[in-house]
Amino acid sequence: MDTFLFIPGTALGCYLIVLLSVLTLTMQGLRRLFAACLSVYIMWTLGSVCMRLGIGPSLDFWFHVSLAGIFLIPAATMVFMDAYIYSKISKLSIITLAVCLIFYAINLVTDGWLVSAPTAVMTKNGVQFVYENLGIQVAIPYVGFVGITILLILRMRKGVKEGFLQKREYIVLAIGYLILLVGNMLITVATFDGIPVDMASGIPNAFCIMIVIGMSPMIREYREAATKRTEIFCLVIPAALSLMCMLTCENFVANFLRVDDPKNRTYIVTIFTILFYVVTHVVTKKLMGKMFIDESELQVIQMTDFQKNLRNMTEATQVEECIRTTAKHWLGTDFAELLVFDKNAGVYMTTDNFHGGMFLLRQQNAFVKYLMENRRCVVLADLQFDSLEIGIRQQVRELRQRRIELVQPLFLGDELYAILVTSGRKRAYQTVEGHRIEVLAEAGMDALRKITAEH
Repeated sequence: MDTFLFIPGTALGCYLIVLLSVLTLTMQGLRRLFAACLSVYIMWTLGSVCMRLGIGPSLDFWFHVSLAGIFLIPAATMVFMDAYIYSKISKLSIITLAVCLIFYAINLVTDGWLVSAPTAVMTKNGVQFVYENLGIQVAIPYVGFVGITILLILRMRKGVKEGFLQKREYIVLAIGYLILLVGNMLITVATFDGIPVDMASGIPNAFCIMIVIGMSPMIREYREAATKRTEIFCLVIPAALSLMCMLTCENFVANFLRVDDPKNRTYIVTIFTILFYVVTHVVTKKLMGKMFIDESELQVIQMTDFQKNLRNMTEATQVEECIRTTAKHWLGTDFAELLVFDKNAGVYMTTDNFHGGMFLLRQQNAFVKYLMENRRCVVLADLQFDSLEIGIRQQVRELRQRRIELVQPLFLGDELYAILVTSGRKRAYQTVEGHRIEVLAEAGMDALRKITAEH
């Protein structure tokens, strides 16, 4: 067992924690790009862990998986930062990504012309990996790494000057990335033969990413509240890291601490593993607390942002669109549309296509009358058919056939101004969500009332 297995294992665990927090973002475009970027870091660390564990199919296979990760990290980071700062991917980032892929393909086809697989050497400290036959050509990927790093830092500085990126975010990201660069360059120095300094540099880089996730106002807006999954993750990740630590710790105690008695080694390993678990559990829980937010805090942030947006609006159509997009964002649905009342036709109808066609409800519709009487948010799955009139039952069936799941009436005084409908939600609605949509509707109608009064 490799003595230094816990180093890439810890780095892998850190990036998995970051990935978990990213996968809960409700902004799909940002989530997918961030997850794709992190998957490159995970490839790099996972390949190293599997190499050290001796998992099949071969050492060479996992080396190339890890190498693909480190080759793509600079370009993938640049692509993500473009999207994060400017909300679009530049041609320079795409070209950089293509160049990195080409150099990796050249190395793969030529069987390691740039960087060849290391040799596994058995020592008294366990298996160690030594990189041999590193010619001058190994400088090519490092020059590229440095060049892309300079471009990345310049683009981040530009984002700070233009107000798209906070200065503290830039500083933390730059520090983490520079540590990563230095660590990967030190691996070629003979002094560090067999020591995974490259993987060790990935740990502070992961922590820097976590810090930025916790402080970023843009990411904060799209974070979800902590769930039971995050609590489970706080137990599983430290347990996995502690297991790796336990498997590799005995060699360290025997060879570095010079403890010969097997019983004493067992005691030391057990105590160290328990302490390691406690520390990693506490750290992981605190990091999760920074990256996720409390449910009540999330609701306050979202409502404050919604009301702030409403105050800046001067047109009724702006308020309508704000209500629609906010409801879609809060509920995590694929579709959210407003059926606005058309006085000439006497119907509530969508302004855009809904599931491929126009959708309308007549003013004399039994279900519309039901909404006007109850003035509450209705989750169709929660309706008790036995307590409904026959006419309403038929309308509810038609709404369900349209895959509509939630209906919220919007009142302007005593007048039913519009009807909000949503669909495409992958999980069941909770009662508290219906109450939040009612509050949203009331706040939106208050803003609309002020606008109509001014006009």
